[in-house]
Amino acid sequence: MTIENTINNFSTNIGNAVTLGKHFLTIVDHVVEKRDTTSIVKIHNAAINRNDKDIASAIRFTFGKIYIGAKIKTDPKTKKALSVQIKNAKLSNSAVKALSDVAGSVSMRGTNWKNAFKTDSEKNTTKEIDQEKRAYNFAVKNPELLEQKIAETTAFLAALQAQRATVSRKKLK
Repeated sequence: MTIENTINNFSTNIGNAVTLGKHFLTIVDHVVEKRDTTSIVKIHNAAINRNDKDIASAIRFTFGKIYIGAKIKTDPKTKKALSVQIKNAKLSNSAVKALSDVAGSVSMRGTNWKNAFKTDSEKNTTKEIDQEKRAYNFAVKNPELLEQKIAETTAFLAALQAQRATVSRKKLK
């Protein structure tokens, strides 16, 4: 099967994100062997043409994990890829192995796909929640619910504070 057939299969199967993984693996293998990134540009643009931002994002994310330091140039208006440069990028063998492990068995759309490419240090870090940003976003999106949420939160906080003494006494026993 030629790489053009694989690109066409990828493009026509964009609705089936599990099948896409198999085609993506074949395309990445081609890029590793030939160092020709045209196929990545084509499948990224196929996803954009189908208005599938999730798949386009998965392509950029995964290829960025496989070729650390790769540069994907996009048109700011259309969001289509113009080129992918791997000249000074480092090939990650562990990411290639992760791709072969998930290709055809995990949807490219899901968190399981992205989690497969996380390094051990990325898996062990917990992301802190930016409470100010969260509050701002809630207030902007739900101004009519703001007073209600403040009242609920205040009541919940008071209930937590009331439990503080009970929990402290139980720990002492």
